[in-house]
Amino acid sequence: MKYLILDSQINFFQENGFIEFENIYPKEEIQIMENEIDTIFKSTKNLDFFKQYIAFRDLFRKSSIIKKLTLDKNIASIARTLSNRSSLRLLFDQTFITNKKNLFESNKTINDVISFQGAVCYAIIKLDSST
Repeated sequence: MKYLILDSQINFFQENGFIEFENIYPKEEIQIMENEIDTIFKSTKNLDFFKQYIAFRDLFRKSSIIKKLTLDKNIASIARTLSNRSSLRLLFDQTFITNKKNLFESNKTINDVISFQGAVCYAIIKLDSST
């Protein structure tokens, strides 16, 4: 089912540079993605932070499950609508496993966490099937 974006949401995004959407993925798909990431995490948990960071980059290239959900048509449609572009390209995905409530606390921006210049938009997918 296509995710409907209201004009007020587009205006909010244009004024603030971000917007949060809920319930884009069904809970079952979130659980599938979490299980896949947990499986990958178990094989990398003894690595140092940098090697783990690298291991969790571009999971869509390593996992058909992650690829299917990362390239979801709803995410692409939302990104195209908000960026006012007819087509976009997925540059990379990066998984962060953290027990922090908010990865962007302490006034961090997406550019502090992901150093890619010139991106049209970022999609951050928070996975937590328990909330």
